[in-house]
Amino acid sequence: MGVLVRSAVCLAFALLISLTTQGAALAERRIALVIGNGKYENAGVLANPVNDASAIGALLKKAGFDLVDLRLDLGVVEFKRSVREFVDRAANADVAVVYYSGHGLEFGGVNYLIPVDAKLTSVLDVDDEAVSLDRILMAAGRAKKLSLIILDACRENPFHPAADRSRVTRSISVGLAGVDQSVADTLIAFAARAGSVSYDGAGPNSPFTTALLKYITQPGLDIRLALGKVRDDVMRATDHRQEPYVYGSLGGDNVSLVPAIAEAPSAAAAPPPAAAPDTEASDYRTAERTGSLDGWRSFLAVHPEGSYARLARAEIDKLLANEKVEASRTAVTPLSPDELCRQDEERLVRLRANPTSDEAERFASELNCERLRPQLSRLMESLGFPVPPPRAAANPPSASQGAAVGTAPDCASEQAELDRLRAQPSTDAAQAFWRALQCERLRPQARLLMESLNLTPDNASAAAPKANDVRAVVAPGDSAPADPAACEREQEELNRLRANPNRRDAERFARGMTCEALKPQAARLLESLTD
Repeated sequence: MGVLVRSAVCLAFALLISLTTQGAALAERRIALVIGNGKYENAGVLANPVNDASAIGALLKKAGFDLVDLRLDLGVVEFKRSVREFVDRAANADVAVVYYSGHGLEFGGVNYLIPVDAKLTSVLDVDDEAVSLDRILMAAGRAKKLSLIILDACRENPFHPAADRSRVTRSISVGLAGVDQSVADTLIAFAARAGSVSYDGAGPNSPFTTALLKYITQPGLDIRLALGKVRDDVMRATDHRQEPYVYGSLGGDNVSLVPAIAEAPSAAAAPPPAAAPDTEASDYRTAERTGSLDGWRSFLAVHPEGSYARLARAEIDKLLANEKVEASRTAVTPLSPDELCRQDEERLVRLRANPTSDEAERFASELNCERLRPQLSRLMESLGFPVPPPRAAANPPSASQGAAVGTAPDCASEQAELDRLRAQPSTDAAQAFWRALQCERLRPQARLLMESLNLTPDNASAAAPKANDVRAVVAPGDSAPADPAACEREQEELNRLRANPNRRDAERFARGMTCEALKPQAARLLESLTD
């Protein structure tokens, strides 16, 4: 009877393990080499390869691959060494996957993957400084069941090796060339058809890698069908500008990177009988070799209590913690203050070229780089747009502190009055506003308004402009009535300068203008173009 009990327990546990993808992995050894090259020393930085490779590496680890060798930003020596080490590993594997994201080029009909330290100043450098696809095929081609090479490397070629004096006749082409591979049971998936280029896209991963992450590890999905779905997704995402292409062939059997998951046993099935202690230890060692969440959970389904169950739960906790660490590594890091300022500087340039009130107001509310706020305010004033008040401090002073530094309680009404003065400037009204101003945080804005009207804020009276002052460029004319036709022409020219801002053109225009009503606006435009 004891023999029957042990036999039943062993059979039940073996069935549960076989129902999981990791149990199936015990029969098939699966390995992967994943390379992402983005920080090129002589060709600029690619945005997505490191993200792409990290995401693919995490995906294959989660799918239960026995070995995932993730390498980032490899120089030529490290690149070739990684491929050499993979040769021996692939000889003992059933499934071998090589994924590469980075620069690649076709030279004389041969495809090459480019290390980050390559210079390629001459056509003779290619064999020394790059890694041929043939070398990758040889490394992975020793796998017993499937060799899968995935290349997200069909970007625009930034290297232009010059023809040397030996008159080498081979050429370097856009994208990668088609592959006439002769290695059995091998598939080579290109991000784009031969001779065309792939795109990085706007997200954290390229369109090609985004589709790969979606399909290639679906349990039981034949890899040929998975790559077909990848092609369809990329075509849709790029509006048919990029078409992935697959070379090679497999036999008639279904070949998937992750085995199908069989249906779980019926809940009505009778629970397995209690296991003998030596059987529990043997089952624990089996789950330990599997080293996966599914394997440990299958063990606990048969052995829910006891010391081994406690150990199994501890292993599950470790695996879940590792998954969280991997997820945190791939999380998007926030931009630094310098990067935020660069973004805002580019946005300010675009706003000057194509100014609209809505975009200016939105930009003012979203501005991250406070040192650019004076330039943005001057630009908005030159366009006649209402200028929003400066962003409130994170920790505003208390009422007593406000009184101590002389902060007036009625800033809102004075802000509204200042906005009205900007829209309808008047020297008398500006002088009165300056003399009565109580809100100190508005004084810098009021000072700029006074200067645009050629007034000295200290005594609110007209003053002779300095030689290097903006007011010297836009000096007030005599009191002769304005010529409506001249004002109309100068308004059109002012609008053109706002759309295509140029400091020198703006100064030339301001010096020759005759329409007094437009001179404050011209002055503000010049100030907005001053660094």
